[in-house]
Amino acid sequence: MKVSKALSGISRRDLFRLTGQFGLSSVVMGAGALTGAVSLPSLARAAESTYDKRFAKEPKHTLKLGAAGFNARNLLIERAGVLEFAR
Repeated sequence: MKVSKALSGISRRDLFRLTGQFGLSSVVMGAGALTGAVSLPSLARAAESTYDKRFAKEPKHTLKLGAAGFNARNLLIERAGVLEFAR
């Protein structure tokens, strides 16, 4: 079963609520693992189990933002929160 067909029974509002809680990748992978009729509670359980599996162990690599000469005065990237993320 295609993921799009599995998600067709879920409202857009509920889908965005789940993706906000567990992330888009976890919801889509959880929906791909389901077969048959997909309901919101079953999709939420599948997304939660996928989320728990994905973040069960520590990451091998941690990426950091590296840039020279950027500060909040001379650039407008502070509106996007990039400088706060780098701290």
